[in-house]
Amino acid sequence: MNNTIQKVFDKEEMNLFLIKNDSTHNSIADACITKKTTHFYFVLNGKGKLHFGERYTKDIVTQHTYFFYEPNDDMHFTMNLMPQTTIILLSMPLEQLHKLITMDTHVPFILYTENKNEKHYEEKKISPDLLVCLHQVLLPHISENVINLFYHGKIYEIMSFYFIHTTNEESRCPFLNNQSHLKKITAAKEYLIKNAFNPPNLSTLALIVGTNTSQLKNGFKQMYGISISDYLFHYKFNQAKILLDTEKYTVQEVANKVGYENVSHFIDKFKKKFGITPKKYLISKYVNQQTNVNTTP
Repeated sequence: MNNTIQKVFDKEEMNLFLIKNDSTHNSIADACITKKTTHFYFVLNGKGKLHFGERYTKDIVTQHTYFFYEPNDDMHFTMNLMPQTTIILLSMPLEQLHKLITMDTHVPFILYTENKNEKHYEEKKISPDLLVCLHQVLLPHISENVINLFYHGKIYEIMSFYFIHTTNEESRCPFLNNQSHLKKITAAKEYLIKNAFNPPNLSTLALIVGTNTSQLKNGFKQMYGISISDYLFHYKFNQAKILLDTEKYTVQEVANKVGYENVSHFIDKFKKKFGITPKKYLISKYVNQQTNVNTTP
């Protein structure tokens, strides 16, 4: 085996590996996506292929990142790396990742606790600021006595840059190979966002994007790791919370704006989403604001 796999950091279940093929020949290595663990492969240079048995082969290319999460079983695969390929691998349990990320409207659905039993895959380009951070990890100029502190801080920085630039449009399931179908699923999601407060039923949405209900349901869940109804639920109530934060609307008005005529139904759903009723949420927000005012010198 020509490539070198070196673990450079292991703390609090967060693992950082350096994978390199510095030879002039292709290098083969066995790898595994451990169940209930998130895996981020950052390809800094070079390219190769990931072979998931006979079912699927995935090309990996320079300055792209590949995010995998498998909730049920370890997923073994083979890496075939071209010469002069360098990859940084960051892995941690999903629960550990939850602790690092603040839940807000821009966080992908994989981070919601209720989706811990759903598969997830994402491929996207590495942003310029993330690329700089990764190269600092690759060649740290720092003394040995603080090297663990350095890597620990860099993991937080990597995750920050990664999720700042995450968009659902870039999500791709490795087992959805039909690009035409992918475009239809993406179009369905965009249509849902534009009409979230008065959404069409499933059969109408399928007709609008040019597919059938079965392909739409299954494809949407594979691509985004969440059902259409759950996607709408999270989107609507994230928007409801934003409206409440403006302090311009009553609870009844916000309920109406996001498509609920029955305010009691809206309150129940809001509490399911955030663990607090809209009224108590507004009270706690006011109390926090007053506390901040009173403690300001």
